[in-house]
Amino acid sequence: MSTLLIAAVLIAAIIAIVVFLISIDKKQKQNAMNTFFNCLSKTGSLNKLNFTSQEFLNNIAIGLDAPQRKLLILTRVDRDVYRDRIINLDHVQCCSVKKNYDYINAGDLKTNRLEKHLEEIVLHMNLYDGSSADIPFYSHINDHISRVIETEEKAKRWEAIISSLLNDRFKKNNLKVV
Repeated sequence: MSTLLIAAVLIAAIIAIVVFLISIDKKQKQNAMNTFFNCLSKTGSLNKLNFTSQEFLNNIAIGLDAPQRKLLILTRVDRDVYRDRIINLDHVQCCSVKKNYDYINAGDLKTNRLEKHLEEIVLHMNLYDGSSADIPFYSHINDHISRVIETEEKAKRWEAIISSLLNDRFKKNNLKVV
């Protein structure tokens, strides 16, 4: 057997192994996403919620029931362990997107972009009882910096959706009857 033929067989075997491993990884991620989706659906059903909007992030799923004005936040704590929180939008005072940055040394912005110092992007809600709720959309630990723009747009879209529901409530409560 020639050396060229042996090299071609080895390269083909390596490519086959890589493709096989990628397909296994893809299947595992798809199964995990399906499990996460099913858990969000079951939790919503148990709480009599019908989602008008949903979002799946790394370890967080959000489901909004706009008619009931409730937001379900489902967090994956471990492989098959989930924690849920339901926020009644009637209890939300305001909603905004916040960006939290790491410490920036003097002169760092001359050589690095601001995004290099970004630690997280969160959807922040202040509640009337003085507490707050944060939904992380981006974390420098879990996400690649290339996802900053995409996740910020998602967070701003959710901010707009929730804020519009808050404004609707305010308008309904302040109608004057003549």
